[in-house]
Amino acid sequence: MINVVRINLAILILIIFIESSLNHFIFADDLNPGVYPPDASPHNIGFPVWTTKWQQWLMSAPESINPAVDITGKYCSLNQNGPVWFLAGTVGGSADRTCNIPKGKDILFPIIASECDEKTFPNVKLLEDKIRCAQEDNNNVLDMKVVIDGTPLKNLERYRITSPQYNLTFPEKNMFGVAPGNTVGLSDGYWIFLQPLKPGIHTIYFSASSPENPTIGTTSFVVNVKYTIPSRVPTKTPSRNCTTCNISG
Repeated sequence: MINVVRINLAILILIIFIESSLNHFIFADDLNPGVYPPDASPHNIGFPVWTTKWQQWLMSAPESINPAVDITGKYCSLNQNGPVWFLAGTVGGSADRTCNIPKGKDILFPIIASECDEKTFPNVKLLEDKIRCAQEDNNNVLDMKVVIDGTPLKNLERYRITSPQYNLTFPEKNMFGVAPGNTVGLSDGYWIFLQPLKPGIHTIYFSASSPENPTIGTTSFVVNVKYTIPSRVPTKTPSRNCTTCNISG
């Protein structure tokens, strides 16, 4: 009887271990190993919902410390909490950043993305209008490229994600110049969601462009970003809002 109990306990422990492992690795992308496919749900949250969390993270930062405006990586650790580390693109143009990312973090970033919200676009109220507004610039994206440690990712078109609607709060002196306060937004873009990188020094490079669109009044847009990620050791991400620190680890 004791042996049966021991066997059952061993089987239970094995099942828990396998489920824990599958929760993280079952969504590996066969085409691009180490990249979550668009239908994945990392940490039991759907990929599109993660893009809303990224947008809320980016839009909550004032322009002076916003990671998208920062060209060196000084503010890459701003308000980073939870199992996924967010990397910013730019508001147009190039950046060469160094970012210390704690070991064991997934990494999410847009190759190129558009966001439409009711403060920036007061006439865009209906869901279908927000979808059209967010998608329009991305229908003609050119020259997308993502290179991880010297290896280009393939078939980037498959990583296009349109988010659900989400609540958004613009701070004082935000980078879009809109009045501070709450609004509702929606985004569309091409997103890369990496599983944790192995210990060591890494580079992440991504670029893309979209042409001028006179119909909605947008100009041509180019993003070109390189991140260098130094060798890392395990560390805890601070729960406080960190605007000046740079997390090592």
